[in-house]
Amino acid sequence: MSVVEFETIASAAPETVTLEFINGRIGVKKAADGDHDTIVTWLARRCMQARPDLDLYQGRGLRVESYRAGRAKPDAVVTPEAHFAGHGEWADPDGALMVVEVTSYDSDTDRRTGTRNRPRTGRPGSLCTF
Repeated sequence: MSVVEFETIASAAPETVTLEFINGRIGVKKAADGDHDTIVTWLARRCMQARPDLDLYQGRGLRVESYRAGRAKPDAVVTPEAHFAGHGEWADPDGALMVVEVTSYDSDTDRRTGTRNRPRTGRPGSLCTF
């Protein structure tokens, strides 16, 4: 499947479904639970306190992998203010200061959901475990 075909499918998916395209395959990202949301909210507060000039995007589509052939929606992306203004649904991660994926403390869960194989964006990253 090509990236163009994936983007066509992803654009037609309901907002309740998050699709990603990693290693040439479509994946469905599991919906966040309360613990997950609490961690991302905590991170957003910390970023705002320390650096109010930064933005924290949740569910921002990024072009990932070699030649930007993959598409992922990490849990959070920290950027300079208004960095993604004017970008489409899938943006290049260049300029992102940090890409965040919240994971479970249970490695079996991570293997099932695929977060251990999160593609590289070339940006600093953080895995917040709960």
